Amino acid sequence: MREFSKMEIDALKEFVNVGTGHSATALSKLIDKKVDVSVPELSIVPIGKVPERLGGAETQIVGLYFKIIGDITGSVLLFFPLQTASSLTALLTAGMKPDNPAEYEELERSAMMELGNILTNSYINALAQMLDSKIFISIPFYSSDILGAVIDLLLIEIAEVADFALLMETVVESPDTKLSGNFIIFPDAPSLEKILTKAGLA
Repeated sequence: MREFSKMEIDALKEFVNVGTGHSATALSKLIDKKVDVSVPELSIVPIGKVPERLGGAETQIVGLYFKIIGDITGSVLLFFPLQTASSLTALLTAGMKPDNPAEYEELERSAMMELGNILTNSYINALAQMLDSKIFISIPFYSSDILGAVIDLLLIEIAEVADFALLMETVVESPDTKLSGNFIIFPDAPSLEKILTKAGLA
């Protein structure tokens, strides 16, 4: 199994740092309040090790799944525990909470889709800039379910083309709250090597 050096991890952190800066700026403008986005932990792990790194399979989550297309291909999974997603919805909607459960579910869905688009576009655009490449993301697939139900089938499909996942603990912080979730990039095997090669590391 391929091992990744500290130098390779540090090279990947470069585009991550750019992406977090862009996403923080976009979120701050969206809600007219200072928002910081950080990635306190970044690691590359084999696909088979992903579930054990993400917590219990029964954890209730809100997740977004994107396809990556263009010069780099693969997929992205962004998810937050359900309670964290509710807190993020409150942050992004200034605490608005409709009494009707169906209306609240739609509000949460819209807020999380907006957050997911901002975070994913920020990271993918930063990666495209670093590699001088054209990379795009699909419209996200949204799911609110237990973690196992969301990720198990995805990993079966992803494992056919990707060997490793880039795991990034992602923290969204405002003056009032600090919330964390997981942002995972699954580059297919040729794309991961292309990333490391263009970074001068392979």
